[in-house]
Amino acid sequence: MTVIKLLSLNSILSRWNNQGAIPIKIPILDDTIGGLLQGHIHSVYGDSGVGKTIFCFRAIHYLFQQRKDARILYSEFKGHLRISTLKKIITEEKSLDQIEFFKPKSFTEQIIFFRNLTEDLHFSYDLIILDTFFGSPLDAIDVLAKNQRLWKKRIYNHLLDLKHIAEKWNIPILLTNHLKTSKDGFNSESAREQYGNELLNLVVPISLLIYKQELKHKIEFRLFQDLVSSTEFHLVIL
Repeated sequence: MTVIKLLSLNSILSRWNNQGAIPIKIPILDDTIGGLLQGHIHSVYGDSGVGKTIFCFRAIHYLFQQRKDARILYSEFKGHLRISTLKKIITEEKSLDQIEFFKPKSFTEQIIFFRNLTEDLHFSYDLIILDTFFGSPLDAIDVLAKNQRLWKKRIYNHLLDLKHIAEKWNIPILLTNHLKTSKDGFNSESAREQYGNELLNLVVPISLLIYKQELKHKIEFRLFQDLVSSTEFHLVIL
């Protein structure tokens, strides 16, 4: 890890000490930075079906355990929401009412919504989840294929809007994105170009990679794609 990245980690740890974090009972995250860091974006990468959405549901569950009146904005590209699964986890009707669902039908709609949110005078969320950031791999390829230079600029500005929201309102933002992994886990060379992840890495230094290895789930904590620590991950909510 370079000196610059070590300084970035120190800055992140300093933010944890000054602004707090939301523990979600995943030791690799809780022990390093305290959980989901308030005022910061976190990315969760992995193949389709590996457990990125379950990770998000877990974060919701433990936030409600700590803050009964918490409000959450849950966005899923093209509206493929697993609401029935979430209802099994969040059993209290009152808590479900505190989750606002946003179902953008296009990436442009998502960009506009969050751009408007940067100036919302009545902002009241304690956690924002974007699951998934681009939608399916085919959605991401479609977006980036239209006019790659233009869309990369739009995506980068969209990430800056999210960063502004996190810092302005001192809340954690959790976004997931598809990342093709091998049986050995993360391949940094191929991953940089997958589905615009190289743009996420410019703005989102904290990333978690979930993948399967020998029938077990593994999770890695990375800073600017440099491995900080890794462990087996029991993919359960409670």
